[in-house]
Amino acid sequence: MAIAIDGDGTITGISVGGLPDGIVDTDMIAAGAVTAAKRGAGAILQIVQATANTEVSITSTTYTDIGLSASITPSSSSNKVLVLANVQVYCSRGGNQGAGVKVLRDSTQIYISVEDGTGPYEIYSASSSIGGRFTLNQLDSPATTSAITYKLQGRPYTNASSGRADFFDSGNNQQGTGTLILMEIAA
Repeated sequence: MAIAIDGDGTITGISVGGLPDGIVDTDMIAAGAVTAAKRGAGAILQIVQATANTEVSITSTTYTDIGLSASITPSSSSNKVLVLANVQVYCSRGGNQGAGVKVLRDSTQIYISVEDGTGPYEIYSASSSIGGRFTLNQLDSPATTSAITYKLQGRPYTNASSGRADFFDSGNNQQGTGTLILMEIAA
């Protein structure tokens, strides 16, 4: 069939693969025209970021919200969410001290610091104080297309001898801002 341009600008007679390379660029592709099948597994579909920098001082050994959370709505229940967290914490007390961190998807725990008989030691020292940074790369399978919220909680290693964990501590020569990044990954 011969290629023809109708009076309204419609082109007919082009077979699949009939256009020369480079003739269609990204400006010509309609929004939403690239399907999941064309993107392929592992494609990043959306990114959500949250930051926090208001200091939270915790003395209780119960995991407590530290004010860093973000929500995401997956486009498919088979997709995964890559959770990236980076949080600064400063700990002090009269002896062994440190801090633990827990990550929740809504009310479901997806990560918790390793503990010994006394408490968690994501960040730990036998000295009277320590500053450190908690980082996490966790691939989660939420199996939903409903909005979900990820949040971080923290606690000191122990509350004995005035133990405490200060998250987003801007003093003590520490970096006070924390980040939580959520990436939806195509299945």
